[in-house]
Amino acid sequence: MAKPFLAILLFAVYGCVAHASASGGTTVAPDSSVIKLSILNVTSETATVGYRSLPANRPKTYGNFLAIWQGRMIPWQAPPLSRITIPQDTDSGSVVLSGFTLTNLDYVIGYGTGPNTSTVAASVPIPPDTGSDNDSGAAPAPAGNSVTMSLASLTAEAVAVRYATLPGYLPSSYGNWIGIWPGQMSPYNPFKPLACADVATDANLGTVAMNGLSLGAGETYTLVYFTGPAVPASTGKPPPGCAEAWSAGGTPAPDTTLAAAMLVFQAASRANTQ
Repeated sequence: MAKPFLAILLFAVYGCVAHASASGGTTVAPDSSVIKLSILNVTSETATVGYRSLPANRPKTYGNFLAIWQGRMIPWQAPPLSRITIPQDTDSGSVVLSGFTLTNLDYVIGYGTGPNTSTVAASVPIPPDTGSDNDSGAAPAPAGNSVTMSLASLTAEAVAVRYATLPGYLPSSYGNWIGIWPGQMSPYNPFKPLACADVATDANLGTVAMNGLSLGAGETYTLVYFTGPAVPASTGKPPPGCAEAWSAGGTPAPDTTLAAAMLVFQAASRANTQ
């Protein structure tokens, strides 16, 4: 008989408190949302996975999926052992993944925000012997990975964002970008951002800067990280950068459903910048 795992969230909400400076900053801890996975139950042929995606996401409509690979990290160029499109439009829930046989090896499950493996924004491992009858009791849930963001620096004119993607991931090759919007924006009901920047390196950890801003003191802004290009590549051409995609103003409209992480922050009031 399979033994269930403790159904706990694997990642706490990430935040960053950046101190106010004479040129700007923030004095309120940003509110971060990331995609999280948890293993609820495992048998030799199934895995029940709990997911929590971004607020207002509709996983079925936007083609979000779960997939399983053999290995301790996702082999990005290999097809999964099994894959399922999330069959409901709730931004959190659970799914049973089947169609494989687990042996005494490491496995990893990934959550994709779109149809391609390159959109995977969260993962959780399944260690050897998980769910086997050899376990003496419920094991602690294994730690996973999520795409995250935090503020590296902030002024009224510029923001630098630290990002972290999954191990072995190639943000630049996969068309990742970050945008900034005024207010509490939803990537599933978008409008043109104040600014955006493509991730220019394939390092899975790094910093992206956006300059030329005019952030209002005490105003609220939203940063969103995307695990895919704003506009898909056309035949024989690479996808345009995010700035070009948004400035085109034509068809196709930029796609913001590949959102992987959000960070809502408040710029410092003038009283805090003295």
